[in-house]
Amino acid sequence: MGRRGEQRIAISFPVVVRGVDRRGARFQFITKTLDISFSGAGLKGLTDVVALGSKIEIECRNEKALYPVVWVGQNGTPNSDRP
Repeated sequence: MGRRGEQRIAISFPVVVRGVDRRGARFQFITKTLDISFSGAGLKGLTDVVALGSKIEIECRNEKALYPVVWVGQNGTPNSDRP
């Protein structure tokens, strides 16, 4: 894996995540960020829910945006929640 083009900041705050899970069912999940950067964020606890390449909506403080899922950690590994 190469180096990131931008710095990530370790910060945790609540967000609401909405999308379609691996089975095609809609979901809404309240979770926390692990870290953020200018163009993305690491989120806790979505490994079993989202699929690589899917799109999710993230809401924070009444602001919403749609993001592609570009990395999903393998469940049960130290990186399962670390993008």
